[in-house]
Amino acid sequence: MTEDLWNVLRAIQGVRPPPAFRKKLAEAFSLDAAGAWNTYAGTDDWLPLTAAREVWPTSDLELLWAPIADQVKGLLTQLKKRTLGLMARRWRGSWQMGYILEMGTGPRQYYHLALWVGGAPNAAPKAPKNGVDGEGDWSLPDDLERFYAIHDGFGPHFDGVFPPGAVMPSALLEYLPAVIGHRTKDRSAIIQKSGFLSFLIRDDWNRLGFYRQGRRAYTKAFEWDHETKSAIQRQAGLAVINRTLAAKLRE
Repeated sequence: MTEDLWNVLRAIQGVRPPPAFRKKLAEAFSLDAAGAWNTYAGTDDWLPLTAAREVWPTSDLELLWAPIADQVKGLLTQLKKRTLGLMARRWRGSWQMGYILEMGTGPRQYYHLALWVGGAPNAAPKAPKNGVDGEGDWSLPDDLERFYAIHDGFGPHFDGVFPPGAVMPSALLEYLPAVIGHRTKDRSAIIQKSGFLSFLIRDDWNRLGFYRQGRRAYTKAFEWDHETKSAIQRQAGLAVINRTLAAKLRE
């Protein structure tokens, strides 16, 4: 990675680069994504993905996401289109995968590079134990378990924090017992289940999550409106994750 390349990159922030430059940039990241990102971002903690070979034996996105590829087609399409390189780092005792993404590639969009982070696969995620009235004893929804088997937490990432717009790691899932008993937006039903498990906070601060049904959870995800304190049923969990994250990548 030459200093001249980075000077050019910084000079064109906000402007979609010409195809020849984008090809040169992609080639540079494919050779040494971690070194390129550390130079670009002024960090030194990212390593080549091969450092976490026991966690991620391949860098092929199709293979990495294969178990849920049919359910997250939009997300996977965007990742394949935008990913310049993959890398890894140790963070608080576990591995994370970094996706270096080209953002703002459309007409009249602000071109820039972004870092999305995925946690290590978790084959046995647990519901948090910080609920009330025994809420911590229910199993996670199947769709969340399947997603966490790919990445336990995934999305935009800043200084060790998953901000709004990211699927939260299982350890950071939140219960919202205060929303119990509110009527859905279309007035068709009253939600009276034991707890709302929030897995994603949107940029508008509405939350996506699941209501409890016995010791499991509804297969359909709900969107909880933080202003009206009401919820409306959406799609299956993976479908909601797919739509939400794919849309964020297109911004």
